Amino acid sequence: MRLTTTLIATFALQTVSVDAATTGAQHASHPASRHCGSHYAPEAAIRAAKSLKLEKRSRGGHAQLLGSYKRPEGLVIPTYLHVIESKKKAGFVKQQWLYDQMKVLNETYAPHNIQFVLKNITRTVNDKWAANDLSKDKSLALRQGGYDELNIYFETGLMAEDVSTGICTFPVKDPVHEGEDGTPYAVLDGCHVNPGTLPGGPGQTWQPKDNKGKLATHEVGHWFGLFHTFSGTNCTGEGDMVSDTPAEGAPTNGGCPTGKDSCPDRPGLDPIHNYMDYADQDCQHEFTPGQEDRMYMSFNTLRKGRTFDIQKLGPI
Repeated sequence: MRLTTTLIATFALQTVSVDAATTGAQHASHPASRHCGSHYAPEAAIRAAKSLKLEKRSRGGHAQLLGSYKRPEGLVIPTYLHVIESKKKAGFVKQQWLYDQMKVLNETYAPHNIQFVLKNITRTVNDKWAANDLSKDKSLALRQGGYDELNIYFETGLMAEDVSTGICTFPVKDPVHEGEDGTPYAVLDGCHVNPGTLPGGPGQTWQPKDNKGKLATHEVGHWFGLFHTFSGTNCTGEGDMVSDTPAEGAPTNGGCPTGKDSCPDRPGLDPIHNYMDYADQDCQHEFTPGQEDRMYMSFNTLRKGRTFDIQKLGPI
């Protein structure tokens, strides 16, 4: 899974499958309705995820979390949208699409009491930055807010058929001193989404129906620390580290295949309706309670209150 070779070098250098740091997972290209570049997480993100241990869920509802963490009533996330178009695509992304995307984010996360508040929209015409370039210079020029504020980039280069349609950074314990190729994760933090998947957009080349805005919902799930429900693409490993998502041995490559069961020897059918799988957007409508717990714990442990001026961060 990739955006470009440059992006792999930036994000996937020394990365491993989410399943386990020692398994040497396969790097497969799936002809799915969406190709997310966040399948292989940096080791720092996996270490952070494994440190967030949940006790068994209580009958009364939310899990009791280890340590001093307590689940708050809700989250309000300041959000910045960045439109980056090539000269040929200048003006492609309509302002209303962006407003509608914010509406979809709020609708899909509302059941979990997570709200996104639009703080700013930037527009840039730059052929290099629009062509999937995830560079330090680009982030330094555009990114706003702290580690607890969401930046989403809509690059027209992500509309090409041979690249991933989106990628997002995972939270890590020390985003100032951990990173890739000498660049702190704090600088590169954010989500990158194919603008064709915005509500009202043309969808993806191979799937015009993927224009409901739920690709952003999926990518933001990674920003909150969620992995794919099929992480590891096997039926025996740790998977996505969430106990109430059934084991899934292969992604749902589009459609809405009711009864799909890639791990017949494990409890439950594949979570085809989960935002963190690859079914068509019309098929997706849920996060599990366990995923909700992980999002809250991940945000409050790894992101909340972490503000810094990325312009002043040196190399690592």
